[in-house]
Amino acid sequence: MKLALMLLVVLVIIWLWRSSRLPENKKNPRDQKAQGRLEEMVSCNHCGIHFPLEDAHKTHSGHYCCVDHRDKSKN
Repeated sequence: MKLALMLLVVLVIIWLWRSSRLPENKKNPRDQKAQGRLEEMVSCNHCGIHFPLEDAHKTHSGHYCCVDHRDKSKN
């Protein structure tokens, strides 16, 4: 009985120790975001929503969030 209790205590201690250690990539998500690059944001000329520049549908008249808004601006 004492051996089973001692084994249980050791397993709980190991479990607590392992759960308190987070993997390197999950330690602090805010630090990871701060290290990432910042994206330039633009607003859609049709609806005004803000989105990353690299996702924009560009025309000579501006930036659009989707093809539908780009096409509607031509009319």
